[in-house]
Amino acid sequence: MRGRSCRRCTRLLDEGTEGFAEARHSHVGDTVHAASPGRRLGFERSPTSAVIVHIFTQRGRSTEVKQLVHKTLAERLAAVGVNGKNLFVRYFENRPDDWSFADGRAQYVEGDLPVPGR
Repeated sequence: MRGRSCRRCTRLLDEGTEGFAEARHSHVGDTVHAASPGRRLGFERSPTSAVIVHIFTQRGRSTEVKQLVHKTLAERLAAVGVNGKNLFVRYFENRPDDWSFADGRAQYVEGDLPVPGR
């Protein structure tokens, strides 16, 4: 995240991960990764202050849970200095057969990993 110290980036990512887990009761080990944007969709964002959060998860959460994720992330990141105007969250849902974590295999489908929420 351009323009931020390693310590600051770690704190942002930790708060993002904890906020995401808190809102949707995710598994320990799920993590949040972030990057810095410029101008998007007409929203002015500072290149050194903006945060984009991409969430990749299994299908099945309600609109209410997704809205809670957005709200909780904004609250948790505000606690470490991220202005809500500079927060962009994208929530991607998919199925177990959309994931491969290593070796070109679909571990959820092949039974190597338990499918979250099942």
